[in-house]
Amino acid sequence: MLCFRVPVRKAPHCLTKKVLESASLPQIRKYSKGAELLALHVGAEEGGDGGPIDVQTDAGTTTLLVTHDQEEALTSADRIGVMCDERIVQLDTPEAIYRRPATAFVSESVGVTNRIPAVLDGNRIRVFGRNLGIDNLAAAGSNGTSLEAPIRPADLALSHDSAGSALVTSLVLREAITSVNVRSEEPDQALRIDMPAHNAMSFTVGHRVVIIPRRDTILVGNSNAALEEEDAA
Repeated sequence: MLCFRVPVRKAPHCLTKKVLESASLPQIRKYSKGAELLALHVGAEEGGDGGPIDVQTDAGTTTLLVTHDQEEALTSADRIGVMCDERIVQLDTPEAIYRRPATAFVSESVGVTNRIPAVLDGNRIRVFGRNLGIDNLAAAGSNGTSLEAPIRPADLALSHDSAGSALVTSLVLREAITSVNVRSEEPDQALRIDMPAHNAMSFTVGHRVVIIPRRDTILVGNSNAALEEEDAA
């Protein structure tokens, strides 16, 4: 991932999507027009006491950071560029990259996802009893194609049901959020569902639940291979 921090007083025109999408990694330094390429750890910023990135920004320097650390990218950048095969797949704000990924590859690259098996039926797929639209339909293939839908833990909900097809296996408190881990029977896999901690208090280990997708549309990728840049077409 490429992470950009641009000083407020400096126009970010040199980091536009049009320029960067056509640039390979060796060309990024040239196109960034003075941006400083840094391979450094910005963990100091987590404590709120500044760090190398803040020093560069305060000095009026546009900073380009190359990292594989998702948390580092999401917390230190004004703009994130997710790359695949030396090409930028999506260039956007951290929030947009996380909440509105352009492709299944981007969704898998940034943040936690559950990979749910699904089969294409026309222009929709069925996930946990709901027929969902497909955001990247061109990448879905033909009817009957085996696909995987990357779904974020917060994009799934749970409902109490003694006849439900999923079983609560554990709960993990993450400050204001609790991860409810479940075992689904169809498909047979472990899943993580995130919700406000006060909502999770009603779920206990060993109870049966129903899994409900929160979104009406979803990204998909081919389950026979890794979710690759192909779905960006």
